[in-house]
Amino acid sequence: MNTDKIKAFVYAAECGSFSAAAKKQGKAQSWISNAISDLEIDLNLSLFDRSGYKPTITNEGAALLFHAKNMIASETTLLSHAHHLSSGIEDRIVLAIDDWLMTKKMRQLIVDFQLTFPTVELVVRQLMTQDIVYLIEKNEVDVGLATGRWFFDKSIRFQTIDYIETCLICSKGNPLTKTPVGHADLFGFKQVSRSSIYNLEHKYIDLPDIERVNVSDMESVITLVENDIGWAVIPKSVALENQERIDIIESEISEKGHLLRIELITPELKANGVATQWLKRHLINHY
Repeated sequence: MNTDKIKAFVYAAECGSFSAAAKKQGKAQSWISNAISDLEIDLNLSLFDRSGYKPTITNEGAALLFHAKNMIASETTLLSHAHHLSSGIEDRIVLAIDDWLMTKKMRQLIVDFQLTFPTVELVVRQLMTQDIVYLIEKNEVDVGLATGRWFFDKSIRFQTIDYIETCLICSKGNPLTKTPVGHADLFGFKQVSRSSIYNLEHKYIDLPDIERVNVSDMESVITLVENDIGWAVIPKSVALENQERIDIIESEISEKGHLLRIELITPELKANGVATQWLKRHLINHY
């Protein structure tokens, strides 16, 4: 069905006259009148009552107006989507972010992306770094933000874009706070860690040969540590925000209580279209 006829119907109903609809659509009034008449023939319905000074929409026309507006919106979406695809803009991007890095500023970046590329389906997955690495290697993620230094084969591109400071935490008054701790000092204490979907270890955070309690979110980590269930490695900024609940442990353990790299990771096999390039550039500028 000719969408110009649909637009003539919608504009006439919204503007209240055929002349106003003609002006809005950039057509002659006679064209609007003929287009609506043709549409009424196609639909076998009267859309306007023309017996008065101005045409008024009929009950049948009012019932169809919502669907007519949806047809126009669908056409606009179709044309916009087609334009993006022809311009090298991807249809779908999967972004995986370590949950330590999901800040208010990061969420605003996601909003900005959707405003810039409204036709792109952006899938954002908030995961543990080891799960992000696993999915990157399986070519199921387009762009990843991970913590730590991971080594890949040549099919994976990675770039260090910043660092995040971490620290060890324990409950208030825990003996671990009395002296700088090493690996051996943590035996007998459980490590509270974030859960991995694929039951994988984070080699820069999970200590070997230590019993662990796995939970799904940062608040649960802090709550368990606060209640003396164990110790944990978390971003120092988060620890400082919760000092009334937990203590920071002075650590002698390499990579624990120090800096972790923030890595931007992309699989070589994934196409780097316009939207992906925008996303990578703004993630780098984010830091």
